[in-house]
Amino acid sequence: MKNKWLRIMIITVIGVLLVCCISVALFVNWDNQPENVAAAVQRHATQTAQGALDAAATNTTNAAATQEMQSITERLKKANPVFAETFDANSAFLKQNTGSLSITMNDGVPDILLPFNGDNVWPVGKDLKDFVAEVDCAPAGNGTFCGIAYDIHPKDQQPNGTFYGSYTSYGGNCGFDDLTGSFSVSKSWSCTPPQSPAAGSLNRLRVERFGQHLRFYVNGQLMDERLLTGDYASGGDVGLYFGRASDNSGGDSNVMFDNLKVWALP
Repeated sequence: MKNKWLRIMIITVIGVLLVCCISVALFVNWDNQPENVAAAVQRHATQTAQGALDAAATNTTNAAATQEMQSITERLKKANPVFAETFDANSAFLKQNTGSLSITMNDGVPDILLPFNGDNVWPVGKDLKDFVAEVDCAPAGNGTFCGIAYDIHPKDQQPNGTFYGSYTSYGGNCGFDDLTGSFSVSKSWSCTPPQSPAAGSLNRLRVERFGQHLRFYVNGQLMDERLLTGDYASGGDVGLYFGRASDNSGGDSNVMFDNLKVWALP
C-alpha cells in the first residue's frame, strides 16, 4: 500500500514539473516573437524618454526657483524705506492711534494695557503690494498677541477693515489670521524662535510680501510661508496688529512694541 502511494506522489511531482517546464518554454517562445520583442523595445524606449522628460522638468523647476530667489534677493537689496516709528513719548503715530487704550512707557517702550478682548490695527497709511515690514514686540499676558497686519482695506461693517495678520502670541505660538472674507480664518501653531536681536523681552517680527507670496519670520527664523489667494490679496495698507483673544482667566494683560519699519520693494 505504501509503495502505491509513493508511486502516485512521484508521478504527481513529475507531472507538475513537466507543466512548469512547458509553460516556461511557451512563454520564452512568445516573448521572442518579433512583434513582442519590438513591443518590449518600444516600452523601454518610452520609459527612458519619460524619465528624461521628468528629469528635465525637475531641473527646469529648480532653475526657475533659483532664479526667483535671486530676483527676490536683488529686490530686497533695493528696498526703499517708507515708514519708521520708534514710539517715543511724543510720537504722533502713537497719539493718533491710542484712543481709549492705557499706555505707559517702560524704559522707552510703550506698554499697552488690554483689559478686554479685541483686535487692534494701526495702519501706517501706505498702500503697498510688495513690501517688507518689521516690528519688535512682546505679548505679555494671557490671550495676548502682537504682529503685523497687511492688505488692510477699510470696510464699514468691520471696525478694523479687512486684512491679513501674522503674529506671535503669549505662551510661545505663532499665528496667521485671514479676515478678508465673509468668515475669518485663524491658524496658530507652536513656535520656538532663536534668541532675539531686539532689546529686552521683545521679539523681532518680519513680514516679506512678493506678489501673493508671503514669508513670516521671528528673530530671523522662517515661521510661515504661504500664498495669499483671497479677494483682497492684491495689496493694501500695512500696520501694527495686536490685541487680546478670548480668555477667561480674568485680570489685565498687556502688549509691548517698538521700532515699526516698512520698506517698499521695487
